[in-house]
Amino acid sequence: MGIRVGINGFGRIGRNFFRAQHALGADIEVVALNATYDFGLKTFGFHLLLMSLFLLAPDLSRLADFFLLDRPVGRSTQPPLFRTRRANTVALGVQLLVGLYLLGNFTSIFLSYWYGDGDRSPRSALYGIWDIDQLVVDGQVDTPLLYDYDRRWRRVVFDKPGRMAFQRTDDSFLHYDVSIDVDNRSVVLSKRNSKDWNAAFSFQRPARDALLLDGEIDGYQIHLRLRLVELDTFRLRNHDFRWVRPPDPFAG
Repeated sequence: MGIRVGINGFGRIGRNFFRAQHALGADIEVVALNATYDFGLKTFGFHLLLMSLFLLAPDLSRLADFFLLDRPVGRSTQPPLFRTRRANTVALGVQLLVGLYLLGNFTSIFLSYWYGDGDRSPRSALYGIWDIDQLVVDGQVDTPLLYDYDRRWRRVVFDKPGRMAFQRTDDSFLHYDVSIDVDNRSVVLSKRNSKDWNAAFSFQRPARDALLLDGEIDGYQIHLRLRLVELDTFRLRNHDFRWVRPPDPFAG
């Protein structure tokens, strides 16, 4: 690159680059997340993005020349951060090291999440959110509200291979460790705080979106008929983009 730049000018560009990375880059990410996950802060995040551009405005043309257009960049008209060339060189080196550290650190964090909890994480053999179409306790069919609190179930959630949960009618969760044997069609539940407690079910899956569980839990004979919740039924995935989100009808 035919770049003519002194150490003071380069230091100024470096400082603006990291300012852009931390301010403009972060704001772009926030706006994108707010838009795609339908958070109610889209306009606020967009205002912050505009503020970042305003702060960068004096040096935008120089940054574009340096990073995008392969043009010579002269010295900054603003005074350097320090008086001596050596101090500015050290400051630039520290900025680069901090930037590399942050890049490596957050890359490691997001890769761990991606393979630990994200789309590349291991999934349960019965993976999915299952609505309970029928709950039978000791041969008696009632609405969940008529059962004891710990059996007022509305959903069963299988996510990671070793964990599952019942979601109650008040949207609270009962979490269990789980062992699923696909060959023997068995599901065994256990509690981390009780080594002696366990519950065993047999399961049948007559269709991709249907699941039957039969077994015993806390001395009660349980029969569950479950229906898989399709992801496209979630509100996040079945409406168009909107700048202003309407009030949440389920909010307290």
